Amino acid sequence: MSKYCLAYVTTSGKDEARSIARELVESKLVACVNIFDNIESHFIWKEKLCSENETIFFAKMPSENYHRFEEKVSELHSYDNPCILKLDITNGKQTFLSWVTKATN
Repeated sequence: MSKYCLAYVTTSGKDEARSIARELVESKLVACVNIFDNIESHFIWKEKLCSENETIFFAKMPSENYHRFEEKVSELHSYDNPCILKLDITNGKQTFLSWVTKATN
C-alpha cells in the first residue's frame, strides 16, 4: 500500500469545490487542494446523455486519511453519486511528501 495518495473529485462548480476544500484542509484530512474550473464533462446518467460544466479538484493526503476523506466529501457534496477516485502515489519529491505528513498532523 502506498503511503500517500491523490484524490480526484468532480463538483458542480467552483464555489462547491472551494467550500469542500476549506473543510478538508482545516480538518487536516488533506495537505493541499488544487481546483480546476470550467471542465466539460460528458456522461450517461439515468440512461440519458448529459453534458455539464464542472469543477474538479485534486487533494493530496496520507493514504491513511483516505476513508475519512471520502466520507467527508460524500457528506458535503451536492451530487447523489459524486466521482471520488483515489490514486496511489508511488513516488514523489521526499521533502514535499514529508510536508504532506506534517500538514495533516
